[in-house]
Amino acid sequence: DEVYAASRSRGQLWLAMGALVTLARQVGAGQVPGPVELHGRDELVDLASEMNRMVELLSASRRREVEEAARAGQLQEHLRNADRLATMGMLMARVAHDVGTPLNVIGSRLDRVLAGRATGDAALRDVRIANEQTERITGAIRSLLDFAHRAEVAHSEIAPEELLRRTHELLVTVARARSVKLVTDLSKAPRTKLRTDPQLALQAMTNVCVNAIHASPTGGEVTLRVDAPTDVEPPPWAMAAPGPFLRYSVEDRGPGLPEGKQHLIFELFFTTKPVGEGTGLGLPIARSISQDLGGWLEAHPVTPNGTRFDFYLPVNGNA
Repeated sequence: DEVYAASRSRGQLWLAMGALVTLARQVGAGQVPGPVELHGRDELVDLASEMNRMVELLSASRRREVEEAARAGQLQEHLRNADRLATMGMLMARVAHDVGTPLNVIGSRLDRVLAGRATGDAALRDVRIANEQTERITGAIRSLLDFAHRAEVAHSEIAPEELLRRTHELLVTVARARSVKLVTDLSKAPRTKLRTDPQLALQAMTNVCVNAIHASPTGGEVTLRVDAPTDVEPPPWAMAAPGPFLRYSVEDRGPGLPEGKQHLIFELFFTTKPVGEGTGLGLPIARSISQDLGGWLEAHPVTPNGTRFDFYLPVNGNA
């Protein structure tokens, strides 16, 4: 009987040890196993109890991490929406201002035709001019509506120059109001297609371009470019996958990067603009978007003065 009892005790011991070893391995593999049920009053039961408690704490910690990550993602999306609304407010103010001129032209030309002061070829010319001004208004409003629309992230194929064209359409009146010339250089635009989220990419490009326009002096110039795709080694902090990237660049002739504060330009709420003119969201959100799209955003000083922002996007997207 004593031999049988000892044998049974050793069997239970090995089963208990096996259960604890399995528990430890599962935790080491990143799993959250269920508790090990041991009964009695020995050191092995105490060990099992402590390991069960460790698993409970680990599980609670992971739940908190998931919840915090979800809150961080929501906060980031709220910031992007706030930035989008701020940009839309500025664009709406410019559209409202600029619509007045073409409306006056349309009204005066149609009045001439209706009053009979323009007939024949002259009337056709007036109607044609009125139609061109109508298309100008329609284009401005369509660009604003396209920018305002934001659905779920949806990758699609677009021509690389299309992103520059949309940015130019949105901001040409903003640049004109500050006496800044907005130039789009498509001389190196590739014929390949870019797979990305066009709306997110447009928001990032718009943010960078608005920053360049505000940094430019009266009579200054902001140039938008896109280069042919090349295999570029992503910087370690970008956490981007290797592959061919398109480089979009926005270059101004402003005062350049703030002396001694270059490292702050991508920090949330940092701005060198006067109070009421800057939110400090544009560049940080542009960089965040670039990384979400599998690329990155970096800034470089331009000699003798000015700044160039390079916005890299993977040709085939990040999904």
